[in-house]
Amino acid sequence: MTEKNIKVLLADDHLLIRDGLTFMLNSFDGYTVCGFAGSGLEVVNHLKSGLKPDLILMDIQMPLMDGVETTRWVKTNHPHIKIIALTMFEDQNHVLSMLRAGADGFMAKDSSPEELHCALNAAMCGEFYYNEVVSAVMHKCLVNEHEMEMNHRRLSDRHIEFLKLASTELTYKEVAARMNVSARTIDGYRDELFEKLNVRSRVGLVLYAIGNGLVHVPGHSGN
Repeated sequence: MTEKNIKVLLADDHLLIRDGLTFMLNSFDGYTVCGFAGSGLEVVNHLKSGLKPDLILMDIQMPLMDGVETTRWVKTNHPHIKIIALTMFEDQNHVLSMLRAGADGFMAKDSSPEELHCALNAAMCGEFYYNEVVSAVMHKCLVNEHEMEMNHRRLSDRHIEFLKLASTELTYKEVAARMNVSARTIDGYRDELFEKLNVRSRVGLVLYAIGNGLVHVPGHSGN
């Protein structure tokens, strides 16, 4: 990409963080910052006023409307907009809520420009991105709940196979080829798991797989 055609809205109530992110984003080929918001309510007002970002970098803890409530509103009213949650380690209690609201990914606020660039590209390709530190934090949040869920939810072997493959960099089309089924069948597996596991995105499926030891994340052990 050489043209700035992917528009990003920055939602964070800390001016210094917004300034730093703006500098980084505008240095990436194909990305430009199209607006700023210091609260969730500002995000909603921007979108109601006609602003059309392709992606929102969303702080979880903001005044007026927090990132969870704002993400839920955006995904209900503008489901095509990708959302990457910006987290700090003290945000552990909010991660599950953000995930269930429909966030497409998570990034630590102290991530490197290279990690941020990878996360943006992954989200815009409909894929997921998580680094080892962030996934370890989310694993800690999820593992106890998932242990209980596994005791009363029975997943078929095909569901488990799909979860493992969906946790890789394979596209859904490539997953279908690996499983020797149609793309429609894969869509069915995905939608069934969304309902069974109470998640709304591929990131949610990945985190479920991590939390239950179905896939290995370098840097920490499973259950």
